[in-house]
Amino acid sequence: MPTLRQEIEFSDLLKRNYHIINRVCLKFCGGNAFYFDELRQECALVLWKEFSQYGLDRFRGESKETTWIYQISYHAIIDYYRITTNKGVVHKKLVKE
Repeated sequence: MPTLRQEIEFSDLLKRNYHIINRVCLKFCGGNAFYFDELRQECALVLWKEFSQYGLDRFRGESKETTWIYQISYHAIIDYYRITTNKGVVHKKLVKE
Protein backbone atom coordinates (compact mmCIF):
# COMPACT_ATOMS: atom_id res chain seq x y z
CA MET A 1 0.00 0.00 0.00
CA PRO A 2 1.51 3.33 -1.04
CA THR A 3 2.14 5.93 1.61
CA LEU A 4 0.88 9.50 1.52
CA ARG A 5 4.47 10.61 0.89
CA GLN A 6 4.69 8.34 -2.19
CA GLU A 7 1.40 9.71 -3.52
CA ILE A 8 2.63 13.28 -3.12
CA GLU A 9 5.99 12.49 -4.75
CA PHE A 10 4.22 10.77 -7.65
CA SER A 11 1.85 13.70 -8.09
CA ASP A 12 4.84 16.07 -8.21
CA LEU A 13 6.60 13.76 -10.69
CA LEU A 14 3.56 13.82 -12.99
CA LYS A 15 3.19 17.60 -12.74
CA ARG A 16 6.84 18.09 -13.67
CA ASN A 17 6.72 15.64 -16.59
CA TYR A 18 3.19 15.55 -17.99
CA HIS A 19 4.42 17.40 -21.08
CA ILE A 20 6.68 14.40 -21.84
CA ILE A 21 3.81 11.94 -21.48
CA ASN A 22 1.59 14.12 -23.66
CA ARG A 23 4.25 14.36 -26.37
CA VAL A 24 4.72 10.58 -26.50
CA CYS A 25 0.96 9.97 -26.59
CA LEU A 26 0.43 12.53 -29.36
CA LYS A 27 2.95 10.70 -31.55
CA PHE A 28 0.94 7.50 -31.30
CA CYS A 29 -2.70 8.61 -31.22
CA GLY A 30 -2.91 9.92 -34.77
CA GLY A 31 -4.90 12.96 -33.66
CA ASN A 32 -7.67 10.85 -32.14
CA ALA A 33 -8.73 12.42 -28.82
CA PHE A 34 -10.10 9.14 -27.47
CA TYR A 35 -6.82 7.30 -28.05
CA PHE A 36 -4.85 10.25 -26.68
CA ASP A 37 -6.76 10.09 -23.38
CA GLU A 38 -6.57 6.30 -23.34
CA LEU A 39 -2.80 6.29 -23.89
CA ARG A 40 -2.21 9.04 -21.34
CA GLN A 41 -4.14 7.09 -18.75
CA GLU A 42 -2.20 3.92 -19.59
CA CYS A 43 1.13 5.74 -19.23
CA ALA A 44 0.12 7.22 -15.88
CA LEU A 45 -0.97 3.78 -14.67
CA VAL A 46 2.30 2.11 -15.69
CA LEU A 47 4.30 4.96 -14.15
CA TRP A 48 2.31 4.61 -10.93
CA LYS A 49 2.98 0.86 -10.82
CA GLU A 50 6.71 1.46 -11.29
CA PHE A 51 6.77 4.32 -8.82
CA SER A 52 4.67 2.69 -6.10
CA GLN A 53 6.74 -0.47 -6.25
CA TYR A 54 10.20 1.09 -6.41
CA GLY A 55 9.81 4.82 -5.82
CA LEU A 56 12.53 6.91 -7.34
CA ASP A 57 15.03 4.23 -6.30
CA ARG A 58 14.49 2.65 -9.71
CA PHE A 59 15.69 5.88 -11.28
CA ARG A 60 19.45 5.55 -10.94
CA GLY A 61 20.30 9.03 -12.14
CA GLU A 62 22.25 7.77 -15.16
CA SER A 63 19.96 9.80 -17.39
CA LYS A 64 17.60 12.72 -16.98
CA GLU A 65 14.33 12.16 -15.19
CA THR A 66 12.54 13.17 -18.40
CA THR A 67 14.34 10.41 -20.32
CA TRP A 68 13.24 7.87 -17.72
CA ILE A 69 9.61 9.08 -17.97
CA TYR A 70 9.78 9.06 -21.77
CA GLN A 71 11.09 5.49 -21.91
CA ILE A 72 8.50 4.14 -19.48
CA SER A 73 5.72 5.96 -21.37
CA TYR A 74 6.99 4.79 -24.75
CA HIS A 75 7.12 1.15 -23.66
CA ALA A 76 3.73 1.43 -21.95
CA ILE A 77 2.19 2.56 -25.24
CA ILE A 78 3.92 -0.17 -27.24
CA ASP A 79 2.65 -2.75 -24.74
CA TYR A 80 -0.85 -1.22 -24.88
CA TYR A 81 -0.94 -1.50 -28.68
CA ARG A 82 0.43 -5.02 -28.54
CA ILE A 83 -2.22 -6.14 -26.03
CA THR A 84 -5.19 -4.38 -27.67
CA THR A 85 -4.19 -5.51 -31.16
CA ASN A 86 -4.01 -9.11 -29.97
CA LYS A 87 -7.53 -8.74 -28.57
CA GLY A 88 -8.81 -7.80 -32.01
CA VAL A 89 -8.94 -4.05 -31.51
CA VAL A 90 -7.43 -2.42 -34.57
CA HIS A 91 -5.93 1.05 -34.30
CA LYS A 92 -5.93 3.10 -37.49
CA LYS A 93 -2.60 4.79 -36.98
CA LEU A 94 0.58 3.82 -35.22
CA VAL A 95 3.18 6.46 -35.93
CA LYS A 96 6.72 5.10 -35.92
CA GLU A 97 9.50 7.00 -34.18
